[in-house]
Amino acid sequence: MEMEQTIHPPQIQQNRKEKNRIFPQGEHDWLIFKTNVATPDQKDQLKHIIENETDIPLWTIDMEDVDNVLRVKETARFDEEHLISLFSQSNIRLEPMTW
Repeated sequence: MEMEQTIHPPQIQQNRKEKNRIFPQGEHDWLIFKTNVATPDQKDQLKHIIENETDIPLWTIDMEDVDNVLRVKETARFDEEHLISLFSQSNIRLEPMTW
């Protein structure tokens, strides 16, 4: 499994109003997205955007998962809609995962 950082969030509460969010204890939420990131070059592009254009402190990409799942810790400046818009400019598709 290919992951940038290993994240071990505290207890998680699911099933709140927002379908794409899981709520660890803490200041902000974790956002979970299905992506089209499937190659090392796309992963590098994703990493570059996160590190240079956002203030996201923690994130992972699971390229072994069929959905190439991206998990990011939401910040005050970057919520779900902002991230979808930002990555779409680089042809990286983010689709909120719902359950």
